[in-house]
Amino acid sequence: MKKSKSKSDAPERDHIDEMLDEEDMEEAPEKSETELLAEKLKEAEDKLLRQAADADNYRKRLIRETDDKIKYANQNVLEKFLPVLDNFDLALQHAEGADAKTVLEGVRLNRNVMLDVIEKAGMEMLTVTPGDPFNPAEHEAITLCNNSDMPDNAVAMVIRNGYKMSDRIVRPAKVQVNKCK
Repeated sequence: MKKSKSKSDAPERDHIDEMLDEEDMEEAPEKSETELLAEKLKEAEDKLLRQAADADNYRKRLIRETDDKIKYANQNVLEKFLPVLDNFDLALQHAEGADAKTVLEGVRLNRNVMLDVIEKAGMEMLTVTPGDPFNPAEHEAITLCNNSDMPDNAVAMVIRNGYKMSDRIVRPAKVQVNKCK
């Protein structure tokens, strides 16, 4: 008597047949379906392991590249300051015996080179002059004075310049503010 397939065996059999195509069956007629399925499973596992290793290597490479970008992010800007440093070195070498006017002119030229470098990098100096109204968004009041010749809450003196990059204040200007009593 022939053994008939039960209804529950039919979907499983179809799934096995899908995994083994005709080429697999023709290439190795002496291998059983179980052996062929085991080979297919091994191939799939190997492929999965290679893909996992590729993904891990890609992740590690991205981390390494990101770390390098962070580590060397300021290199271009800092390289632009090297000529300024060279100029200071030259000025120090030649300052002995030079008159104050010549040294002052060299410092002024170096300052202009530095301002040019930071402007090219997208940063600009805040323009603050005595008499301007005090602006807490751009100024930091560090002292007060009482000058009747100036309006109340006006900048009396700029102690340290401030800088901004686009719309962001990088460093507020330190100022003395006039307070009339």
